Amino acid sequence: MTDRLLLVDDEPEVLSALRRELAKEGFEITACGDPAEALTAIDREEFAIIMSDNVMPGGSGLDLLAAARDRWQLTRRLLLTGATELEDAVAAFNSGSIHRFIHKPWQRANLVRLLREEAEIYRTERGAREKQTLLEETAKARTAKLLETLDELKQSRTQVALFEDTVNPEKLSISPRVAGLAIWVVDDNDGVRELLVTTLRKLGIKQCVGIPSAIDALWRLQSKQDVQVILSEWKMTPLDGLAFLRRLREEGGPSAKVKFILVTGREQRPLVEFALNAGVDGYIMKPFRLQSLFDHIDSLYQKESARMGQLEQQLGTLTCLIVNQHGASCDQMSLLLSAAGLKNVFTAHAGQSALRQLNDRRIDVLIYDLNVKQPNWRDLRKELHKMVRAPALLLTSVLPTQDEVAEMKREGITHFLPGPFRQAELLVAVAKAAGLHVEPPPPPSPGG
Repeated sequence: MTDRLLLVDDEPEVLSALRRELAKEGFEITACGDPAEALTAIDREEFAIIMSDNVMPGGSGLDLLAAARDRWQLTRRLLLTGATELEDAVAAFNSGSIHRFIHKPWQRANLVRLLREEAEIYRTERGAREKQTLLEETAKARTAKLLETLDELKQSRTQVALFEDTVNPEKLSISPRVAGLAIWVVDDNDGVRELLVTTLRKLGIKQCVGIPSAIDALWRLQSKQDVQVILSEWKMTPLDGLAFLRRLREEGGPSAKVKFILVTGREQRPLVEFALNAGVDGYIMKPFRLQSLFDHIDSLYQKESARMGQLEQQLGTLTCLIVNQHGASCDQMSLLLSAAGLKNVFTAHAGQSALRQLNDRRIDVLIYDLNVKQPNWRDLRKELHKMVRAPALLLTSVLPTQDEVAEMKREGITHFLPGPFRQAELLVAVAKAAGLHVEPPPPPSPGG
């Protein structure tokens, strides 16, 4: 391979002399008369050696060589310098900006010897880098192949475990709560998905559906198909399990509230912690037994039920006023709160009616819809500030716009509940607005 040499000098006669003296030395020479032209050449290709004059009208050689170092770390950088620039050249050498500096005027034999030495260093370092890159790529490919083999083994062991459970169904115990759930199995491994769905149906979970990809599952959710628990494989293409979860949560609606259990063969603790922080409700490690899966799903609902029971006890003494211009929405929220044990729940369909009720009775939490006018939520806050004992304010909206959400943040609104929401979410929002201590849900424990 011919070594590429870039010569940079603003004096044409110097460039001509260098070209003449190096023409028969085997270099592929590119000559530039100013730093800007040289930078264009450097951006275009990698040179074995760049030899540049220092003081030029278009910029200094030191700046040019420093830029070359940022682009091509292996390129050898040489500075042509006069006696008056020696101090700058030494400083640049000590800082690593250049590899050598050459005094003007130079001796041809010494210059050729020096360039050959630098070219040899470049070839050696480039060869070492290419060898290291090859080794890294080989190791990466072998690791990927090993992980793929381990994944196939875990998939096979999962199918064996499921088959064994099917053969001995009398050893399994399914709670009525789990048996009545609508469960989706989202997995691109046909064998595991079909066997799991078939087994769950045989064991009494009638509302069990198998779906081959996250994309397909998201499409089905748009048609409002019922689902309460999603068992999703992590490693899928083109959308993996965590990306699937994010899409569910971001799109909102009822599908965002499902219990999401990540099914994975990834055992590395950092990966599991990453999944938990992403918001999964639980995770199952492959291979797993069905009883572990049933117990895991049941525990998620038991924990939520116990947490909601404690929350309902705390909320029992509160008085709430629901303000929504839609009577059906008022009634729905009122029923949700009353079913949780709140005995003092009042409603209003207009802002003025709400203000009169605030003057007539003590209200602990005011649940106010963003669409209510006279007053709107901004003016309402001003009215609340005038009161001796103002209620806590919880704003709600079925479909808030991005502008509304941004404005609430600017106004310092901390209690906001977008819809549609379940009873548990409404209770938690009311409790937080009232300043009650709300226990966070416990982190999911692994199943399997």
